[in-house]
Amino acid sequence: MDAESPTAGAPLISVVVCTLNGAKRIEKCLAAVRRQSLGEGLQLIVVDDGSTDNTAEVAATYGAEVIRHAANRGVAAARNTGIAAAVAPIIATLDDDCEPDPE
Repeated sequence: MDAESPTAGAPLISVVVCTLNGAKRIEKCLAAVRRQSLGEGLQLIVVDDGSTDNTAEVAATYGAEVIRHAANRGVAAARNTGIAAAVAPIIATLDDDCEPDPE
C-alpha cells in the first residue's frame, strides 16, 4: 500500500459540526449525518464552542467525537479545532442547523 492509499478501517471523510447552544437543533443534523451512505467510513466530530446547554451530551448520543471550547471562540476557531482533529483525507464542515442528504 502506498502513502496515498487509505488504511483499512480508516474513515473516508471527516464531518465537522460546529455548534453553540445547539442542543435543541443539532439532533436533526447529527441524525442526517449518521444516515449517510458511507456508514463506518465517516468520522463525526462535533465542536461545542462554549455552550451553556447540554449540546455536548446530545452530540455524544450520536457517537460523535465531542471537542469542547471552555468559552465561545467563534465559528472560525471551532472549524479550525474540528479540522485539526480530523483524520480522513476529505473534510466537510456543517453548522448545527444543516441536514445533509444521505448520498
